[in-house]
Amino acid sequence: MQEKRIVGKSGMGELTAFLRHYLARETRNLCAESHIYARFRDYCKKLDDQAFVLEIANLLKFAEYYDKLLRPDNEDNENIKIVLLRLNTFDLSTAYPFLLTLYNEYKSQKIDREEFIECLKSLENYLVRRYICGKQTNYLNKMFPSIWKDVEAMKNEDEEITLPEALQKVLIAKQYPNDNDVRQSIKSRQLYEKNTHKICLVIETINRHLSKGKGGFTVLDQKSTIEHILPQTSSEDWENELGGEFQQIYQDYLHTLGNLTLVTPEWNSQLSNSSFLVKKQKLAEHALRINSDYFSQSINRWDEKAILERANFLSIKFIEIWPSLGEHEVFPTRTSGKPKLIKICGDEIPLPKQTWRQVTIQCCEWVIKNRSDRFEKARNLLKPHFQENRPDKNSDGNEWQKLTNGCWVGINKSAKEHRKFCRRFLEAVGSSEDDWSIEYVSD
Repeated sequence: MQEKRIVGKSGMGELTAFLRHYLARETRNLCAESHIYARFRDYCKKLDDQAFVLEIANLLKFAEYYDKLLRPDNEDNENIKIVLLRLNTFDLSTAYPFLLTLYNEYKSQKIDREEFIECLKSLENYLVRRYICGKQTNYLNKMFPSIWKDVEAMKNEDEEITLPEALQKVLIAKQYPNDNDVRQSIKSRQLYEKNTHKICLVIETINRHLSKGKGGFTVLDQKSTIEHILPQTSSEDWENELGGEFQQIYQDYLHTLGNLTLVTPEWNSQLSNSSFLVKKQKLAEHALRINSDYFSQSINRWDEKAILERANFLSIKFIEIWPSLGEHEVFPTRTSGKPKLIKICGDEIPLPKQTWRQVTIQCCEWVIKNRSDRFEKARNLLKPHFQENRPDKNSDGNEWQKLTNGCWVGINKSAKEHRKFCRRFLEAVGSSEDDWSIEYVSD
């Protein structure tokens, strides 16, 4: 592992990135880049001599896993290697804290090879669907460090559920696009971008799928490039063919999947801005089935209707390859036991008194410290829970706590009500339920 080599989009050296992801696995919190070594030092200081020696051995073991995540060619099993190579197309570094734990489960023989691969494929399904639907990637930075805890909670709820099944159920609850989202995005989302690795993988996989059951599939003999059927640069032939529709079709569908395919650079140059009938004839003779099968059909005009029909065809194939993991089911959230710690957007707030009242108080104080400009708006949305002046204890039977900004918050609630208040209050200042969690004394 070399510091001069960088990991993902972060620009961090491999050693620094490894320590960050290793810590996230241990603490379920992805610390800021500037605090990595200080956090690692603090983490090690808590260990006695014997535990420290064991930790060094642990670091070596997980460094070997990390090396395989970065360089799948170092993985001995061919099937695992293939899935990891595909996953790395989607800049998988955000998932490394989770994958380190998953790798350890496999190497410790707690799950077998098939279960490990099934988990990796579920992860690919999740990432590909989010990509095709244009879901924001910064959400993954918050989600992946703590997802193992959710998987364990799911398995504790149902002892008969397998690890791959538990992972699927958890992923479904993490902003997972359904089939309708996928269909609509394939029709309308502009997918073409400077880095074409992701869209190339999608199209190549669909092409391979078209040969399913044939004992093999055709690949390009050169590097894949994206070909726009309706060309990126307008020409007189295309403008004459589509007439008054040209500008609107160009604006709405140029970079959508229905208008994209794969060819070699040589073919890309040959096709260029040719008319549709010329392109259609060439593509019908192409080696890839995604081209030859489709463009051998009777298509006389490449207009909005034709692009949407191809988008529908590709949607069907996409969902066959990456079928829905299932429908989101809300599973019970634990509200029993003594809370010992609340985590909000990566900040850990200990609760010395270990009471639910402290959860509400510390939640409010976190907002005062970190989102003070939004406190007043949030307070107005939850007016019954707040008072500006010291309330009369006997006026409503509630008990009140004065906050550092002078406002009073009601604290006479059940555990469930405290959690509900925190969820609503944090949502009001722009934090989702995935941004915070509670740890319990018995955890």
